[in-house]
Amino acid sequence: MLNNLKIIPLALITTVLVGCAGNKPPLTRAEQLAENARKEAEKKVFEQEHLTRVYNGKNKREIIDAAEKVLKLSDPKDFGFSHHDNGFKARRDWDYYAVFTNERGTDNWTVNVKELSGGRVEATVEERTDRASSQPNYIYVHGVGTMSTGTTVRKTELISESSALYDLFWKRMDYILGQRSDWTTCESHKQEVKSNNKLSGKFNQLCGPLAKDLLPEELREEAKNKA
Repeated sequence: MLNNLKIIPLALITTVLVGCAGNKPPLTRAEQLAENARKEAEKKVFEQEHLTRVYNGKNKREIIDAAEKVLKLSDPKDFGFSHHDNGFKARRDWDYYAVFTNERGTDNWTVNVKELSGGRVEATVEERTDRASSQPNYIYVHGVGTMSTGTTVRKTELISESSALYDLFWKRMDYILGQRSDWTTCESHKQEVKSNNKLSGKFNQLCGPLAKDLLPEELREEAKNKA
């Protein structure tokens, strides 16, 4: 009886066009080396501009504490920290449920500091997100209805290259360390990213739907007194 059923997949039928246009010649050795050098140079520029800051008049402990506070204000209960003398690793596990897709993952932050000459301290930060998404698969069987054929699971590991994310992290660091007078809220940062073509990428790790995004205690007290 099943042989007589018409099974129609609930997906778009994709026509694959094969032609000469897609047949690009492979890169030569010289071209590959040049491309690798270009990517490495871009990576170093990104690291210098977005992953590293140098602070004057601050010690390692102050900078490490400030970085921890930035993350805790984003989500005070869900971050776990693994400390060492020169920084820490922090992780936050999360789950996100939508109508047809479920996602779970871990935000991983690495913060390191080192002392430089002249009373300076260099701080570096890097964020990596491990994500696994699951999506149910369905087919429509004529005369029977919709049937599940299982679940597709996709796993990804992504080191953040979002200049918008790191810019927000350092602005909040600067506030806590007394380097700037204003605290950057998620909404104000969102508006700045829209108007600043030098900032790009998402910053959900600090401002997404799963973040608490608390103000520093002194600003909460100030807002409370004004109310």
